[in-house]
Amino acid sequence: MPQFFINRPIVAMVIAIITVIVGLVMMASLPVAQYPNIVPPQIQVSATYVGADALTVEQSVATPIEQQVNGVDNMEYMYSINANNGQMTLNVFFGVQTDATTDQILTQMRQGQAASQLPSAVSNYGVTVSKSTSAPLVLFALYSPDGQFDATFLANYAYIDTRVTKDLLFAEGSRAPNSALHQGSLWTTYFFQEGVVKGFGAGIGMYAQGKRNGIFQCQDPANCQAPFELAGYVRMDAALYYRKQEVFNKTNLLAAINFTNLLDHRYFSGAQNFREIVYTGAPFTAVGSLRFEFY
Repeated sequence: MPQFFINRPIVAMVIAIITVIVGLVMMASLPVAQYPNIVPPQIQVSATYVGADALTVEQSVATPIEQQVNGVDNMEYMYSINANNGQMTLNVFFGVQTDATTDQILTQMRQGQAASQLPSAVSNYGVTVSKSTSAPLVLFALYSPDGQFDATFLANYAYIDTRVTKDLLFAEGSRAPNSALHQGSLWTTYFFQEGVVKGFGAGIGMYAQGKRNGIFQCQDPANCQAPFELAGYVRMDAALYYRKQEVFNKTNLLAAINFTNLLDHRYFSGAQNFREIVYTGAPFTAVGSLRFEFY
């Protein structure tokens, strides 16, 4: 066969051209948006038994839930992790051909059948059923090579400028929790240079933070991760200083009293996404400091 095409190069070229043309025509009709799933859907069941050790959690929480969840439609396998801090995490894996939302609803129904067997402390604290993944397809990390930008700045940049953070679901590309859409600060300081008040100074400024997005757990099994929003706020700060510099002795003395939240404004500083805990900002506080430098 190779000798046939070597002796008839025109036939070989014609066949190659026809093959390329057929390939180009067929390429336009390929179902490029219908690739099969390669990672099995994973549903995570989380519960907390306050004050219990790992063995108690296994016997009182993990076992009743596993007995009910076992055998749910299209389940491949499952395993649980029980910790000495009272936390239980059950991971249930389903076939790749199944829909993750359907799997979550089925798992939620099975978990509900075990609710009557759980300790009241666990039921009161809440059992969470959510989509999860132990092997994400891709992870993005931001860092500052020279240390010029801190974690807050990088989180803000990821929130505003990166396209991969537009989705609110943590398992499918998430925004950095509690990172503001916009934030900034303005501060001014003045020291008296002469007279009886030489060395004294004062500073005043403001810190503004825009709205922040996060995720709270909810009761709807089909949408158990609900977005929430924390309002932005503006905080006024101030400070009083006394500075004494000894040029010949090469020493510096700086005493300061810093006032945070000068107007005692009430605001929300952050939120813990897992257990619906929202933290209020610090009230009006005054902190004194004394620093001595020599060189």
